[in-house]
Amino acid sequence: MSVGVGSMVAMAVGIVGVAWSSVRRPVPLGRVMEVRQGGGANATVGGDGRWFERWRSALGSRLARGVTELAEVRGATSSPVWQWLTTTTTLCGRSVEDVSVRSLALGVTGAVVPLVGWVVLGGLVGVSAVMALGLSVVCGAAGVVAPVAALHRQGVAARRHARTAVGCFVDLVVLALAGGAGIEGSLLEAARVADDWVFQRIERTLVRAREAGVPPWVALGDLGRATGVPDLVELAATVGLAGTEGARVQRALAARAVSLRRRELADAERQANAVTERLFLPSILLVAGFLVFVGYPAWTRILGGLS
Repeated sequence: MSVGVGSMVAMAVGIVGVAWSSVRRPVPLGRVMEVRQGGGANATVGGDGRWFERWRSALGSRLARGVTELAEVRGATSSPVWQWLTTTTTLCGRSVEDVSVRSLALGVTGAVVPLVGWVVLGGLVGVSAVMALGLSVVCGAAGVVAPVAALHRQGVAARRHARTAVGCFVDLVVLALAGGAGIEGSLLEAARVADDWVFQRIERTLVRAREAGVPPWVALGDLGRATGVPDLVELAATVGLAGTEGARVQRALAARAVSLRRRELADAERQANAVTERLFLPSILLVAGFLVFVGYPAWTRILGGLS
């Protein structure tokens, strides 16, 4: 009985570990996070016709459509959770289809594997069906939540990186304006300076806006709202005020750049303080262990002398 329980627990720990490893996977911030058009984030590229990719894309589209229709029926499309999901997937170059497929796959795997293990090993070692069902529920829930948790982690890192990149972008726009360029030319030239994924995304947005005859500040505002980056929305508001009311855009953008740098410095200090607080308890335990290691021989001699 104990061997069976140990096997089932080890199996459950392995499934949860796989799900957790997908959450802790490093975020690839060095690449351009762009949602692929025409079939979602997992559509086949070049029409290779692999049945698995087509099946996965079709399943993801159906799941995303069902989730969207359910959210519309429930009136949840304006809720903070739905807004977070749509903006984070757009920012990270993911899609609702991708997250839905990953959640379904990991959830079904986590729910089925303990039951299969119980069917195979239950008769030999006598594991109860209640325990196998409980492990199935726990592993299935962990598999469903793991892709969402991974998306949350990627979104936090991507938004932090986007804030830093937008601050550098504003500084470059101010330099271009100081050189005598216009507001539209300054925005486009500043976006072409770096090969970072944020700069590339801003450049593509500005190019599309110029080709469509849309003001650049409107396109930047739409990009900021679609990705959930408020710094882009504020930048678009500042540039739009200069473009429509003739305000002194260089001075306004310089003030915006100073504000972004101060906010970035405050966030860095807050993160450093949080790391320091997290290291306090391990430091105390390390010192206590060192004191026990050093004082144990003397303590044993004192006890031996008293006895």
